Amino acid sequence: FTPASETSSSALALLTEKHFGDVLVQLGARIEHVDMDTAEFDITGEIVEHHEEHEEEAHHDEHEMHEEEHEAHEQHIEPQSYSFTPVSWSASAVWDFAKGQNIALSYTHSERAPSASEAFSYGPHIGTGAYEIGALFEIHEENEEIHIEAREDDFALETSNNLELTYRKFSGDFTMILNVFYNQVDDYYYQANTDLIAVIEGHDEHEEAHEETESAVEGEHEEHAQDGLPVYLTQVQDAIFYGVENQLIWRFTPAVEFKIQNDFIVGELGSGENLPRIPPARLGFITNYQGQNLSANLEVMHNFEQDNLAELETETHAYTLINLSTSYYFELAAQDMVANLKVTNLTDEEARVHTSYLKDRTMLPGRGVALTLRGQF
Repeated sequence: FTPASETSSSALALLTEKHFGDVLVQLGARIEHVDMDTAEFDITGEIVEHHEEHEEEAHHDEHEMHEEEHEAHEQHIEPQSYSFTPVSWSASAVWDFAKGQNIALSYTHSERAPSASEAFSYGPHIGTGAYEIGALFEIHEENEEIHIEAREDDFALETSNNLELTYRKFSGDFTMILNVFYNQVDDYYYQANTDLIAVIEGHDEHEEAHEETESAVEGEHEEHAQDGLPVYLTQVQDAIFYGVENQLIWRFTPAVEFKIQNDFIVGELGSGENLPRIPPARLGFITNYQGQNLSANLEVMHNFEQDNLAELETETHAYTLINLSTSYYFELAAQDMVANLKVTNLTDEEARVHTSYLKDRTMLPGRGVALTLRGQF
């Protein structure tokens, strides 16, 4: 889905820190040079339709062939060459205001060149089940026809300015980390659903010499291609991210530890619209036991529903995953042995990952049980 390309980069980084009494000041800087080149390549303008039109056509009559033959139009893209010089720097101060406690404030200015796939992709990506089009191209509609053309302007550097405040308590039986952050990004690269469908006819024809297993897989992929792939276009817009990350740990006894953690993030475009595929808030409870011959871990992680949706996104329902792991250490014939029992998704919960392109078609695995025996000699 991305033409052959070559990316080379070189960088020089510097990190320095110095104590001023109870305050540690840290400074960092990095300058990088990135060259990104592609050879000439052709793109095929496979049929691109509006989602609603494609559904109406697909359901018009199951027993009739399409009355209209679509033509694939090819475009020749000349060799592309881009150079970037990202400059990043950061500054932070850590104040040890009490024994075993500190507060840290940090600011980071970071610049990033786009990747080759973000820039040049054009085609079906089997991993995401989507037809991905890079930022080199733009889509517009003219006379009720969809046109995809190469841009003439250069790529922008993605530039972020992040402010972060952290409190840490790291001594005693009760420890914690509380963190809040705010990140403003200029020219943020992200993939947006265009509500278009790419129908790829004859894209996966192969020679008859392929094995039956390969043919079966190919047949499934070709059937999916005939149904059409959603078109995702890499867009560049300003964005804002902010959120919290917290962790509380209580060492109940030398052998037993309880941990509570949560995280929450908001991602929005500068215009106020939600960004796609932002993870939902999470709240987790973890118990660890470490004895002389036995260890156990119980993890309960609740993922809240995600209803802060971008355009054309669907809601992801809340779910709770429970994982259990136990290990028993013993000797057998003077050899160290470990028997481990691991159960994942104990309650067989139906769980979908909101950050996945495929979350409406696939779920996380159901209940899984693994028993292993390991020897060391």
